[in-house]
Amino acid sequence: DGLDEVASESARGGVVEEMHRFLTRLKGQSCDAVLVVTARPSFTGLAEPARDRFHYWELQPLPAQLRTAYLRKWARARGLSARDRRELQDTFAAHADEPHVDELATNPMQMSILLHLMHQRGHAIPSQRTQLYSNYMSLFLDREGTKDPQVLRHRPLLEEVTAYLGWWMHSEA
Repeated sequence: DGLDEVASESARGGVVEEMHRFLTRLKGQSCDAVLVVTARPSFTGLAEPARDRFHYWELQPLPAQLRTAYLRKWARARGLSARDRRELQDTFAAHADEPHVDELATNPMQMSILLHLMHQRGHAIPSQRTQLYSNYMSLFLDREGTKDPQVLRHRPLLEEVTAYLGWWMHSEA
């Protein structure tokens, strides 16, 4: 999971080569195993698994009915009480048509962070795009900071860069 997080050209090439070797070894065994690799596509020319050896699938945006199912499973996985689940469903339903909420809800990872924010704040989630994205990024960096101390060390810079990129993308649109 996360081949896209290998940003070094030489390290990425090595990882992809090891995946190819492993796949070759797997095919030589008498077992029924499958190798699954998840990654965002590389737009910078970094090595990717060979298309003739791997099937490629692209995730599509979550449709509305799948978002509702995802919300229910997310709430259940977190052990939310029936009351908290209903409040979360009500909050999501009340804000789902807002363009910035709709945009975040199209991706499972983003949807998860959005649901966490809604569970924390209820109907008090920000209604303005900039403030919602700021709160979203704060939660995202909190989560990533538990996985990688570099995120904690460079958090102010990450917040500044993502704020700038958000402004730039919004102004370009």
